[in-house]
Amino acid sequence: MLLTKSLAQRTVVYAALRVGGPAVLMRSLDGGSNWVQVPLPASVGMVQDLNFFDASKGLLFAGTERLRALILLTQYGGVTLREVYRSTRLFELMWKASFPTQTSQRVIVKSADAGRSWAELPRVNDHGVRKFGIGFVTSEMGWVGTNKTVYRSTDGGKTWTSVVMGKAANKIRVLNTNDGF
Repeated sequence: MLLTKSLAQRTVVYAALRVGGPAVLMRSLDGGSNWVQVPLPASVGMVQDLNFFDASKGLLFAGTERLRALILLTQYGGVTLREVYRSTRLFELMWKASFPTQTSQRVIVKSADAGRSWAELPRVNDHGVRKFGIGFVTSEMGWVGTNKTVYRSTDGGKTWTSVVMGKAANKIRVLNTNDGF
């Protein structure tokens, strides 16, 4: 579930349901008191995650019924959802904006234009590595938590090095310290 604020300062809440399907996207315009279901395209078989930048613009990380990773972009609070990425490989899931592959080459998908387009970047060549969490502090510096270690990139995901930060880091969130915290 994700809370966002609109220009009118009302609390807008989005909830995505059903990893195993059927896929559901819900929206509340009054802080969760009332909910409406947002229609999803027929291509969406399941939902793993969502990320809204504000009350209207967001990304839905999903999978097709044939289990291909799928990313959908909305700029109108879910009224329209446009497919911006679909994997070419079968049996992939989009989990916290990353997905496992059937090869030993592990990748992340990266957007440099607020989710309008996506590119795969190789991360590590190890079949045993499963991605859990991802977070970038700038467009160049970020981390990916895995079941084995945490990997850091300082060049926008082009290269990765293992760092000591623990293993199984499930969520990596970046706090903007310019907000006075």
